[in-house]
Amino acid sequence: MGVDNKPAIQPDSPEDIVKSIVEQNWDSKKSKYIGYRASGFTIREAASLIGVNQRTIVRWREGDPTFASMEQQLPELRKRLGLEYASMEFLRNYRLILEKDYNIIMNSMKGPLPVQEHQYLLKARGHYTPQQLESLKGMIGDGTGQPLDFTKFIISISRTREEVKLEASKEQKEDDIESAEYQQSPSE
Repeated sequence: MGVDNKPAIQPDSPEDIVKSIVEQNWDSKKSKYIGYRASGFTIREAASLIGVNQRTIVRWREGDPTFASMEQQLPELRKRLGLEYASMEFLRNYRLILEKDYNIIMNSMKGPLPVQEHQYLLKARGHYTPQQLESLKGMIGDGTGQPLDFTKFIISISRTREEVKLEASKEQKEDDIESAEYQQSPSE
């Protein structure tokens, strides 16, 4: 992170991502609108998110045949663009989280952390497990160039989370049994 506590990487805006996928040279609001719509937002929600009213959307349809055509293709775009957009956003956000984790871990090596960073570090440590590494490998791929299967990735994370919960529950039951046995044993 830089001096002003901003990430060293300045990510592109969501509309830039949409522009790169849709390959249209529109203003950012049109691209962002198509991106939101392709991600499942309604017309009203997408218009609100980009700060325009629905009359503006109607003018775009009437004045830009490519925009109108793209909007007509939303079902196909949702299949192609929605998951791709969500996957890119997820990976970009994950990368920034890893950068923040790295910076806090490095700061912890230099001396005591402020309370908030210490609490963050304690929570972050729980995510650095062999299971999470396997999930990450599945997300990024095995080097074969196969694209990310987002559904399989989410299922993998859900299974890992359930396995961790089951293991924690099992350990808690074992601790409870040991504690009960200790309390029932005659004192020496």
